[in-house]
Amino acid sequence: MNEYDSFANRINSIKKEKCSNIVLAADPTSDVENLFDYICNIITQLRDYVCAIKLNFHVILPLSKIELKKITQIAHDSNLQIIADLKLNDIFDTNQVTIDYLSSMDIRSLLITSMVR
Repeated sequence: MNEYDSFANRINSIKKEKCSNIVLAADPTSDVENLFDYICNIITQLRDYVCAIKLNFHVILPLSKIELKKITQIAHDSNLQIIADLKLNDIFDTNQVTIDYLSSMDIRSLLITSMVR
């Protein structure tokens, strides 16, 4: 498995290796004092039982680019995918800038909801 494989290939490979299809939604409450340590600890404690960690906007927003790169490196070293769940939607330029920025932090999977009218 390499970084250029599709998300489906990466996640399926991890699911088979770990015998788990669990994607952990890391959604801490607002009283978590050190978000970076909290997320790193979750990854370390659960890396053998999950195939991906989903980070919502309220987790990503307060972290620095350096912290996010460290989190993704810890996850990738633990054979986990990081999924950024930012509830992006229908504005192409906003989506593109966000995707480019997250890609620069080695986040390779996003959830984007299309608006169907």
